Amino acid sequence: MTSFTNGQIEAVLYRNCKNSKVNSIKRIFGGYSKYTYEVHLNKKPHIFQVWKEPDNTSGAIDSLENKHVYPEGIENFIKAKNLLRNLRIRIPEIIFIDSTKEHIPFDCTLTQFIELDSYTGIDSHKKKGTDKELLFAMGSSFGILKDTVRSYPGALSYTENLFDPVKSILTLAIEYIKISSRIESIWNNRNALINKLTNLAKEIKPRNYYTLIHSDFKPDNIRFDLDGNMFWIDFESIQFFDIEYEISQFIVPEFMITNCESFFKGYNGNRNLEIDETRLLFYRLYRCISQIYSCTISLEENDKNIAPLQYIIESNVKTLNTLIVI
Repeated sequence: MTSFTNGQIEAVLYRNCKNSKVNSIKRIFGGYSKYTYEVHLNKKPHIFQVWKEPDNTSGAIDSLENKHVYPEGIENFIKAKNLLRNLRIRIPEIIFIDSTKEHIPFDCTLTQFIELDSYTGIDSHKKKGTDKELLFAMGSSFGILKDTVRSYPGALSYTENLFDPVKSILTLAIEYIKISSRIESIWNNRNALINKLTNLAKEIKPRNYYTLIHSDFKPDNIRFDLDGNMFWIDFESIQFFDIEYEISQFIVPEFMITNCESFFKGYNGNRNLEIDETRLLFYRLYRCISQIYSCTISLEENDKNIAPLQYIIESNVKTLNTLIVI
């Protein structure tokens, strides 16, 4: 799928945003699976995201295992949207799916919003309100999902057990390792990494419950309006999975702003979360490998944001070397 024309975008906006005048439309970003447009309705700026066919620029592996681990698409999006509203989690008010033959799915973040950056300690990332109170609120919001479980993993649309999360992640991790011949930090440790991951996978005992997780959690996917209300965006990958997988995303690399006591106090709340340390180590290793690979690919294909990408790679390499010997 190629970029949509302004005419296509405008036509869908007119059908969905009644009594609104479209003043201007400008595409400002094209990511792995979405285009981002700045649209002025009634002279007020809105940031819209439009789904497209995924490209290969993110370094993501295109496989059945990847589709299990990272569910997406309109069906899961609609189910996730309804689920979050039932849980009283705020999502953007202007959010709709185009029902015409163009099938252009939109979600609008907010008219005015404050965006958090995922990382601290990097000059090019401006810290905006990353105080303890805000991080506690963010943790509490994500902790709400932990009260919802079911007996099999996967997308909200799944009605039966179609895959094993640990086996799927092991397959993906080994695939990343095998295509990382030019990345010394992974390639030079390939045998040790494969052995470590394989042995950990063997040690992990089967479980009969899976927790609802965001799957694509990062502070960038949280928005605050000017009154301080929190909104979730990019939630189309919500699914049932191992809770350790989500926690590994909070603490790798170590400079994520969510690797913070205040965030985890909110996340844990009064819940008695049973964490399998072997699973957590297994998923942390995978996170390091996938981050090193994807950021290296982005660095090779993009001459912008070099310093943040290098910092992410260096941090994950440091963490990876520590985890291998645990």
